[in-house]
Amino acid sequence: MLLVIAGCTAEAAPSPPAAAPAPATVVPSQPMAGPYKSVLEACKAAPPCGFLEEDEQGNGRKPPTKPDCSAVKTKDDNYYEPNVSGDSPETAPRWLAKGNFVFAPVRCAVPEGLRASDANYYLYAKRADGWWRSSQRIVEVSFNEKYCMQTVNGTFKTKGDRTTFRFQVASNCVACGKQGNEDNIVDVLDVIDVPASPAIPVTFAPLITGEHRRLELDDDALSDAFDASDPSCKPGKKSLVLKETWSNSDTLVLSGAATWFETAVGADGSVQAWLGPKKVQSNAGSYTFKP
Repeated sequence: MLLVIAGCTAEAAPSPPAAAPAPATVVPSQPMAGPYKSVLEACKAAPPCGFLEEDEQGNGRKPPTKPDCSAVKTKDDNYYEPNVSGDSPETAPRWLAKGNFVFAPVRCAVPEGLRASDANYYLYAKRADGWWRSSQRIVEVSFNEKYCMQTVNGTFKTKGDRTTFRFQVASNCVACGKQGNEDNIVDVLDVIDVPASPAIPVTFAPLITGEHRRLELDDDALSDAFDASDPSCKPGKKSLVLKETWSNSDTLVLSGAATWFETAVGADGSVQAWLGPKKVQSNAGSYTFKP
């Protein structure tokens, strides 16, 4: 385009250059602990969790001195977690397993009389020199057994030294004054690198890639006190799932919604099946997985 000014010509200012893409976020990694003779031995070396008693203010006290690995070495249908082979609750183990990989819990101590369940899940990987365990918990499953239930399910996929573990942590709780049910489900991606010995295997911090929320009301249970105008009791469902694209073996691009509901992530990066009411920035962006 030409501008005519007092008999002179001048070219329009050039357009500003396109903004450079944001640099990829480096996903933190941790060396795995090991090797151990078995998954059970690896579990026994994990830190214990929970409390044996509560004080008058409800604060936990008397932490256990040893981890509870009973979910690894025994069957307990009251603590059933489906595994990837689709076994029935009567025959399935407490862990998710495929080939040389296991996702299994350390149960956390709960004071006697509390109707609660709490467990920290770790990743385990088998190599020629033995079993290795993630240094930190990947997921915390904690719920009130009277009003909620939580489950974990997922699949492993291995290519070369790298394994991706995609799993869901699902929570189902009584809602709206016991007149409905709410589901909160979080989709998570975790990456494990198991190189040949003597290199140490590593796990990367879990990355949330999707979330799902559903609220259903029990029409037969609605009381006269039910407030239909309460926005927290509006039935419906919503899913926000980010699209995964690997631009190379170490770089993952997550694309999709810019915002979603806040999620519970511990200081150590562990994930919980909880979605808050606030909207926050989603995990859309570029990520690099390099130990």
